[in-house]
Amino acid sequence: MTQQMDSFESESANLIPLIYETAEDLELWPRFFEAYQTEASCLSSLQLAREQSILTHLDRAFRFNERLRESQENRNSTSQLLNSLPVAVICVNTDFNLSYANDLARRLFQITSDFGFSGNKLTIEDKNVRTHVLRLINNCLANRDRGTDKKFNDSIKLDVRKKEEVSSRNQEKMITLSLFAQALADKNSCNLFIASNALAECLSERSLRAFYDLTPAEARLALLLASGYTLADIAEKNHLSQNTLRNQLKSIFSKTDTNRQAELVTLILSTPHLDQEAQSNQGSLSPEQKKPQGHTQLFQLRNGRQLSYQIFGCPDGEPVLYMHDVIAWRWWENTQLLKQHNIKLIQVLRPGFDKSSTIPDYALETWAEDINEFLLARNDTCLPVLGHSSGGLFALAFAHYFPERCQKLSIINSIAPIENLTELEGSEPAMSRLLLGFARFSPSLYRRFFPLLLKSIAKAPSEYLKNYISTWSTDDIDKVENSSDLAILADCFLESLQRSVRGLSDECVYAVSDWGFKLEDINVSCHIWRGESDRAIAPAISRKLERIPGCQLHIVPKAGHLLIKQNISAILKSLLEKNEARQTAGQDFTFQ
Repeated sequence: MTQQMDSFESESANLIPLIYETAEDLELWPRFFEAYQTEASCLSSLQLAREQSILTHLDRAFRFNERLRESQENRNSTSQLLNSLPVAVICVNTDFNLSYANDLARRLFQITSDFGFSGNKLTIEDKNVRTHVLRLINNCLANRDRGTDKKFNDSIKLDVRKKEEVSSRNQEKMITLSLFAQALADKNSCNLFIASNALAECLSERSLRAFYDLTPAEARLALLLASGYTLADIAEKNHLSQNTLRNQLKSIFSKTDTNRQAELVTLILSTPHLDQEAQSNQGSLSPEQKKPQGHTQLFQLRNGRQLSYQIFGCPDGEPVLYMHDVIAWRWWENTQLLKQHNIKLIQVLRPGFDKSSTIPDYALETWAEDINEFLLARNDTCLPVLGHSSGGLFALAFAHYFPERCQKLSIINSIAPIENLTELEGSEPAMSRLLLGFARFSPSLYRRFFPLLLKSIAKAPSEYLKNYISTWSTDDIDKVENSSDLAILADCFLESLQRSVRGLSDECVYAVSDWGFKLEDINVSCHIWRGESDRAIAPAISRKLERIPGCQLHIVPKAGHLLIKQNISAILKSLLEKNEARQTAGQDFTFQ
């Protein structure tokens, strides 16, 4: 009993720092605390007394989260407003130190040679341009100090150079910028609103027509003026007379209640951008793209349960058994690579995923037995096995319990047995560590909280997954910024939720529970693939895999957790090589 209490105290002590670290998660924390309070109400007095210290820390972290949320909402409202304006916005002082730059400012400065960012500094290459901008800022601040009541205290118009790589023979090599300065109260800095003909496509004709009842021609004229063009420029480019444009401008003044072009431009720069149609379509997939190429099939086990499975690649190719990640990501749908290697990839979905049956106290050995029955029924008596991330655990279990069925094993950025929560240090994001901690420390609380968490994520899966992976390596972030990959990943995630949350929630429980076997007991030729920059799996965990006798370790430079996406050809090649000699345990092959 004393040993059990010491273990409990040790685990709870490791959990407390994670509670405060994850308290900054504004979206998920309130749901976590709600789940804990519900669970605590069901505890006996003895259990409640034992977990009182954890409840106290959760209460403090929740109050911290509430204060942080309130502060963040205030900041976000300003940021969202500035990002909704069809104009570049920066906040800068007389030393050119930046405290803010919206999305359009970053886009504009990427195509100009004269303006740029260096850390938190605004850089201006041309000395004359720099002098004009500094004079604008100083005049703006001086007007504020004199009490001048103007929405925009000063403005200038500049012609700056376009970067060579974005110029061509048929494109102008200069960009026109119209800068409007607005001083900030009690600060030695001001907002610069920068309109440019280079950002004309970012302005919204629809917004102006909706807000001010402009005709299409009037809206186009107003946008061109806001982009830095003069009436003479617009007349020449569009083969119109200036008298026609002046008549349109008078109508615009009347409808917008302005009297001068400067007032009109100011109004346009403060009009929110409503045309979200292009953005909302970004990242969506056509019905044909969404249609899975691997048709889901069902296999009936002798005990009445069933397994869902999918087959990708060549129907008559060499079979490879694949153990999926925590999300059964169907990136295998691009079957060209599998066809090139003449591979028939078999993905069996674990209990709780799709229509694979769940039972209480499902064990890793039971999984291995189910897979063995499935393969025997298919006459796939011995084949290579591939496991990615959490799927590595299930690939290792099958290799241990049925080594005669496993021709060779490759595991990619796989987890390993977790014996203590301190081993999770270094894995990101912190919320995943907290989930693993509670799955080990308080499984009942974990099972109550996780469905609430998943319901919250399901409201905006793409956004959540993108934020989740933003804590990983640059390599991983670059992969998910591919909109089609992110959309497919979000679709697969939602499909899992529509069936059952049990499969997803059980993944953490399997990871922190006793696996029932040791890595040293695995007797199968094994390749271990690890991304040098993987942040999803803690280094202390991933290094444990080197205990597998005779394993070959491949470190992929600069690669992150999703290295399977780019390096699958090399992984498959090593998996399918015949008559491979066993190596010294942990031998390291740096992948080029």
